[in-house]
Amino acid sequence: MAVGDNALREAVAYYMEWVYQVSVIGAGVPAEEWNAPLFTYLLTNKQFNELKVICTRQGWPPPGRGITFFPHVIKHILTARGSKDGLTWQECAAVLAASLNARSSVAVQKIHEQQVVVLNSVEVLRVGKTREKYRGMLIVEVTINNLAPVTAYHASEAKSRAIMKNGR
Repeated sequence: MAVGDNALREAVAYYMEWVYQVSVIGAGVPAEEWNAPLFTYLLTNKQFNELKVICTRQGWPPPGRGITFFPHVIKHILTARGSKDGLTWQECAAVLAASLNARSSVAVQKIHEQQVVVLNSVEVLRVGKTREKYRGMLIVEVTINNLAPVTAYHASEAKSRAIMKNGR
């Protein structure tokens, strides 16, 4: 376990629960609070180098190093994973925290322009009704000096291997 993994998991869980409480089951918050960033994940040197290689090969703009999360992104993850997969906010937090791991790799997202996958192909998750083995995956849009999270979900081991081999 890398230094800071527990703190990252706690932060992800804290913000996932907060967004769930205020936007999914609660009455919301003022706009200035909703539009403020919650936290930024800084890519490791290895992840950043993988991303720079992808950007150079794809002809994309130079990337930034941090992935900043806003409440609307967390809400999207909660509603998408909750409605499509029946995941709880705790399971959504586990998926996101698993993808934001120092051992996660970066691969090209082939079916969407200027998107990459941050995939944890090491840590196994058991989430959802089936409790099968999954890997945490985050989709990130690459724009000039910015990395914007799009969504997060869990991928099977077979899908994880295919993505790491060929991109998604």
